[in-house]
Amino acid sequence: MEPGDGDASQFGVASYTAYADGVDTKAVLDGKVSKWQGEETIAIVGKKETHKFTASVEGVSSQATFNYADEGTYDETEVLAVYPYASGAYSGNFDDMYVSNVTIPSNQTAVAGSYDPSAAIAVAHSTNTTLKFKNATALLKFTMGSSGVKNVTVWGEMSEVELEGEMPAYYKEGNVYLTVDPQWKSDGARFAAYFFGNGDTWRSMTAVSGQTNMYECTIPSGYTSVIFCRMNGGASTNNWDNKWNQTVDLKLSDGHMFTITNPWNSSNENKATGSWSKFSAEKIKSTAGISGAGAKVYYNNGEPVIEGASEGYVSLNGDFQKGKTYYIAVAPVVFEKGFTVEFSDEGDYNKYAVKSTAKKQQFKRNTIYDLGTLFSGKDTGFFTDPGMPDADKPCTIYYRPAEDDVLYSQTGDLYAHIWLRNVNTDSHGPTWGTNTDKYKMTLVGEKTWALKMEPSIREWFDEVSAIGTTPVQKIGIIARNSAGTKQTDDNFLPVYDSQYGVYMPENLQHGINVIDNSTVTLVLYDRDNQGKSHDFCNLLWDENWWGDSSKPKKPLRYDDESGCWWITLTGLNPDKQYKFQYQLGYGSDVTVTTFDPYTEILYDRSNDQWISSSTYPNLSQEYGDTHYGRDNGFVSAFKINRDEYDWKVEDYDIEDKNDLIIYELLVRDFTDNAYGEGSIKAAMGQLDYLQTLGVNAIELMPVQEFDGNDSWGYGTHAYFAMDKAYGTRTDYKAFIDACHQRGMAVIFDVVYNHATGVHPYAAMYWDGANNKTASNNPWFNVDAPHQWSVYHDWNHSNPMVREHVKRNLTYLMTEYKVDGFRFDLTKGFTQNSSTEESYDQSRVDIIKEYNAHIQSIDDDAVMICEHFVDDENWELGKDGIKVWRNMNHSYTKAMKRDMSQADFTGTTNGFDGNSGMQNDYMAFGTLVGYQESHDEQRTNYEGQWDYNGASIDFATRIERAKLNAAFFLLSPGPKMIWQFGEIGYDISIEENDRTGKKPCKTAEYMAVSERKALYDTYAMLIKFRKDNPRFFDSDVNFRWYVGGNEQTGRYLFAKSAEGKSFALFGNFGKGSQNIGVELPSGVSQWYDYKDSGSVWKGSSHTVSMSEGQFYLLVSDKGMCLK
Repeated sequence: MEPGDGDASQFGVASYTAYADGVDTKAVLDGKVSKWQGEETIAIVGKKETHKFTASVEGVSSQATFNYADEGTYDETEVLAVYPYASGAYSGNFDDMYVSNVTIPSNQTAVAGSYDPSAAIAVAHSTNTTLKFKNATALLKFTMGSSGVKNVTVWGEMSEVELEGEMPAYYKEGNVYLTVDPQWKSDGARFAAYFFGNGDTWRSMTAVSGQTNMYECTIPSGYTSVIFCRMNGGASTNNWDNKWNQTVDLKLSDGHMFTITNPWNSSNENKATGSWSKFSAEKIKSTAGISGAGAKVYYNNGEPVIEGASEGYVSLNGDFQKGKTYYIAVAPVVFEKGFTVEFSDEGDYNKYAVKSTAKKQQFKRNTIYDLGTLFSGKDTGFFTDPGMPDADKPCTIYYRPAEDDVLYSQTGDLYAHIWLRNVNTDSHGPTWGTNTDKYKMTLVGEKTWALKMEPSIREWFDEVSAIGTTPVQKIGIIARNSAGTKQTDDNFLPVYDSQYGVYMPENLQHGINVIDNSTVTLVLYDRDNQGKSHDFCNLLWDENWWGDSSKPKKPLRYDDESGCWWITLTGLNPDKQYKFQYQLGYGSDVTVTTFDPYTEILYDRSNDQWISSSTYPNLSQEYGDTHYGRDNGFVSAFKINRDEYDWKVEDYDIEDKNDLIIYELLVRDFTDNAYGEGSIKAAMGQLDYLQTLGVNAIELMPVQEFDGNDSWGYGTHAYFAMDKAYGTRTDYKAFIDACHQRGMAVIFDVVYNHATGVHPYAAMYWDGANNKTASNNPWFNVDAPHQWSVYHDWNHSNPMVREHVKRNLTYLMTEYKVDGFRFDLTKGFTQNSSTEESYDQSRVDIIKEYNAHIQSIDDDAVMICEHFVDDENWELGKDGIKVWRNMNHSYTKAMKRDMSQADFTGTTNGFDGNSGMQNDYMAFGTLVGYQESHDEQRTNYEGQWDYNGASIDFATRIERAKLNAAFFLLSPGPKMIWQFGEIGYDISIEENDRTGKKPCKTAEYMAVSERKALYDTYAMLIKFRKDNPRFFDSDVNFRWYVGGNEQTGRYLFAKSAEGKSFALFGNFGKGSQNIGVELPSGVSQWYDYKDSGSVWKGSSHTVSMSEGQFYLLVSDKGMCLK
């Protein structure tokens, strides 16, 4: 339906199309239009009542369809719409076009690079089904110059103000206007508009009342372009046959009214040309404040107006990041006596305002006011802007005294005694007491003085005395009063000197260090276990082009004290991604070209070329042409303004680490073409499948950059980069976010036992003759000292290695909000020549150290080890660490009817056979039991034959799989399901080689009734656990009879601390069997969990059961499914 067409009855569809496609819609940040994205809600305020409409937008879009979300009927013909949804909004007087009770939050949430979406109010008016939103608030923009800030508050004294703009009285929103040349009106012509860009349609244009030569018509919904036409006045139909003349093609986004200035433009095929006009006006009233509840939003002459906000301040709260940009939404207002900005941490305001002005300030709607870089009052002492100044660029030194500083009470100008310091040598300082303008520090804010060093630091000092090649390493400075009777202590500020500097600045970490909005320092550790480094390290990057002799390699400097190569890059574009490599060697010979170990994205052209555009869109564009074909292998990259992800779930916690039902998932094989093949995005499309199954955690097999594109992922070579073969960084975050929204934790399978030779710390010290790490490698062992050698063995006894691991764990938990880790092959975390059975205290201590680090970040996070060292597992368990429990042998034997070898008792922690209570040997929940994992043969594959080699028919095999699942899932403690075990996957692990790709059969299997029934059984059992969690706590009384002696009937009984009970028994024998069962005493009657109408009385029963059949009985009828 197009705007203006039809009658009010068409509103029965209860649906609106909302647009955010212009500079005055939804929100604009520095010229960038914020699009609709995710779950959006708006309030539709009609003459009768207020309604809630919702839209779900995939990705981002310039338009969204909002649908009626409330119960009851919807019947409105003219509405005001408010974004975001305000539950208390109502129309106080619809004829006056305002909505009451709208809230601009007084306390807003800080969002780096954006605004609090609940704060930036937008409004639309409509008499049809199209909504074009306009901003009603102003935005205050600032860059955070300090660390540790939690709160930013803006306040001031306001006055009522009313401003009128140039809005034509005739203007109607949603219309387009045409002013014609008098020649076009001759011969009785009429006028029409041909709209296109969304199909095509015609509209007749009518004369605008009171205006000469001006015509108007409504704009159909969704159309982007128009041609105005001079039509035959004797014909009423709009078509090209009745057209006399026309304009050139025009874009509707260019304005509101088109004026023809050349009716017969010969240079454009005699098509008329002209110019667009855009209407803009303000009508602002503010009678109280800039934020708060109870405000009114007017819609006056097509413009939104806010009146009556209740608070005289607005606060922005959060963990502000230094160097990031933030926005505060405020109602339009005039501060008669200026305004003040205050910073605080942990809710207590600092004494000092960080910005204060006495000048009258007016804020207009839909306008951004840039407050610049703001520093906290807690940033006392000396600091610089930029944070790491370049010796050959200007710099401002700020000084803010602390309360106990001798200069705290100073009110006038200060003077700087300033000099250069290099190592322990001071130079280029003035005579003490020199009070000239050069050394004057000017008061620039409350308790804040500044000294500008222009045109550059080097040139500023050069005026004192010739600086020559003296390195500018640090600036020494003392602030003093003019008399020199009060002064600060000596202070030293680091400087980057790209020409003559030698010493690495302080407080840098290995890898990529963002200093400020245009500066990055790269640091590469290079000191072998003999204390030596390479002779040189060059930077190959976008700005010197790989292999281009006209742009020479950029050498890094070596800092002997830290053992690091380093370089500071200045003048960078914060929104550009820069790609780079390190080239190291001895003498003049390059021995290795490698990437940064801490890069968050890694390019590998030999493998990346095979990644589909559906998995990683625009990958070829990310490569560009500056280095493609010139780089040697793997390329790291950085961007200062990192792409921020808008998390829907900010803080997800695992409810009970001892009751996890984990789904082990290999992204490569989890989806087929029916769902989108082998990507994290495709896996996200299958989360409903896993949510219905009921699992509460997903364990992703390794997703950090690994060798090639097609593997299990255990050949990791870049720990801080997610593998592009599965998707983009945003895709990974969206997957984790979607899991959290569904109540599922995400566990990363991480590989810290070993790395491949591609890893920089392996490649930098490499024995080419023997194709392994060299004897001087400080990070890796030449040969693993233990028997579990895979690739190249990390030396975890080296503190640097452990810090590298802990830094990576921190990164994954904070950047990707990962909820825990499965550590691969932790038996290898040792320098001792040990066996699986021998206790190794050093190994235990290392694993505990990693767990302590994880818990320090999030005590709800889980650590799971693939350890298989019984003598150590009990000690790890007492530290809260969980370990894999491989029960594949037993459950496979059960599938093959070999029950004497099918002992299930190891599935869970030990319970005393007499008392039924948890024993003290191992902490409850230590063991993560599983029937199969990626490492084992499928139980359903083996289950095709019994232990004598005779075939087992498909239906019977599925029934035995259900029975296995019942005893497996209904024993206490965390459990793990290997993907597709729930649908009886029976493709051999050896098909297409052990680690090769396996076919995804989800759609095919789910169409088979028996397999669907197996899935439903898993879901039912998991639901039973979720609905009855007390049966799976440490204080449960638990007995089961599942050893090798129980070859036909097996039994499981549990009683919660509250006295409720359940019983499970089943037929593991061949064919139908009469199974005798002795139910626990104390329960007068039992109910079949699947059918409450089936009642069991008494204790002793003999039941005829088919092969694989089981019964689940409960003591309370209310526990039953139905």
